[in-house]
Amino acid sequence: ADGGGDGGGVALEIGATALEELQIGRNAELGDGGGIAIADGVRGGALRTLGAAGCAFGDGAAAALAASSAHLVVLDLGSSKVGATGAAALLASPSLRSLRLFDNPAVGAGAAAALVPALCHGARALESLDLGACALDAPAIVALCAALRDGATAPALQTLELFGNEAAKGLKAELDAVRAARPALDVAWREAEREGDVKS
Repeated sequence: ADGGGDGGGVALEIGATALEELQIGRNAELGDGGGIAIADGVRGGALRTLGAAGCAFGDGAAAALAASSAHLVVLDLGSSKVGATGAAALLASPSLRSLRLFDNPAVGAGAAAALVPALCHGARALESLDLGACALDAPAIVALCAALRDGATAPALQTLELFGNEAAKGLKAELDAVRAARPALDVAWREAEREGDVKS
């Protein structure tokens, strides 16, 4: 999942500052190179929240961000070019509590093999995970559900968004099994559920 772009000449030296939040969304010209530059810029700093939806970050940027800050808590990389490898790197982060990867269809390729081990062995602090519209196929969703039925997998997880993945429509039994095993985990797989309608 190559994010493309040369970063648009991004140069940041903010790692030593007290910057805790950075919102740079809808800058597709940044690409993977820009994401890597930003990760280098915040390395070792106090950044806790990064909003970078629509910035065309790919797996390189995702991996760099995962390794750049022990303080990063909230990360939005929606509508980008992150694949399964980058998503897995982010899930392994010990600090992330909210990860939004909505509309990253490249995640779907290799999702089962990459995401499940990352969830099982990482994601200890993760409370919210958005994998909506990530082109997850049935085997990937079945594998995710099987892993999440175990309360030791992503133990802090409270919300899992899967809407926009067509395969989920035929897997209601598997999704309901996760809900039954973990009543505190809200699993949303239809658009109506995300808007607060009653789940079936």
